[in-house]
Amino acid sequence: MHELEPRLRSEPTTIAGYTSDATWFCLDLLARDFGARTVQHTIETDAVRFVISQTPGRRAALAPAAVRAQWRSRHA
Repeated sequence: MHELEPRLRSEPTTIAGYTSDATWFCLDLLARDFGARTVQHTIETDAVRFVISQTPGRRAALAPAAVRAQWRSRHA
C-alpha cells in the first residue's frame, strides 16, 4: 500500500505483476477505490499474471476525513 496507493492516487497508471492469487485479489480491491480495474488476469500453476489499469475520472470518493485520520493513527 505504501508504494501502489500513492501512484494510484496521483495519476492514471498501469500496474503489471506476477503474484499469488490472494495478493492479486487484494490489489484488485485496492485498485477499484481509485477507478482502476484488472484488464488482464492469467492463472498459472502457482501464481497469477495481471495487469491493472486506471481510467482517469473514475475514482471512488475518498472516505470522510475523520475516518482517514483514524486509519492513519492506527497504522502509523
